[in-house]
Amino acid sequence: FGIRHFAGEVTYSLEGWMEKNVDKPPDEATKLFQSSSNKIVQEIGEAIAVEVAEAAAASGGRGGGKKTKTVSLSFRQSLSSLVQKLNQAEPHFIRCVKPNAEKVPEKFTSKLVMDQL
Repeated sequence: FGIRHFAGEVTYSLEGWMEKNVDKPPDEATKLFQSSSNKIVQEIGEAIAVEVAEAAAASGGRGGGKKTKTVSLSFRQSLSSLVQKLNQAEPHFIRCVKPNAEKVPEKFTSKLVMDQL
C-alpha cells in the first residue's frame, strides 16, 4: 500500500512485518500474570511461560544470552540514546529543515537547505 506524504508517495509492504516486530514480554510479566488472582490472567501467564520456554529450547537453551534485535528494541534503544543526549545538551530550539521553499514533494534546493543549517 502507499501513503502520500509531504515529500511524495511512500510504498509500504507488510510482508514479514510480524516476524520483524515480535518482542518477548518483560520477564516480570510472566510471573506477574501467573500470580494473579484472576484465573484467565493466570492462564495467559502460563501460556506466555510455555512460549518463552519453547523459544529458549529452540535457540539451544541459551538463557540470559544476547537479546534478539527487534524493531521495537532498536527503537527503544535509539530513543533512550536520544533522550540522554538531549538531557546532556542545553538546546534552545528544535528546527525542521525544509527541502524547498515551495513545500512541494520531490524537489530539493541545496542552497536553501545549507542556509538553514
